[in-house]
Amino acid sequence: MRLAYIGIRVSGLDGSLKFYVSLLGLNVVSRGKMNRGDIYVLLEDKAAAGAELVP
Repeated sequence: MRLAYIGIRVSGLDGSLKFYVSLLGLNVVSRGKMNRGDIYVLLEDKAAAGAELVP
């Protein structure tokens, strides 16, 4: 089984980005707003598995 995508609700986007980018080595692929106004940041690892952070 291979994990292709996961969404993670976070309480602090800046601190979460620091953790996922600096410590886990994920790369920010895109940022945007969902239809209901929530912000998201799409992260990927080198194998192109993705994680989406939503505060």
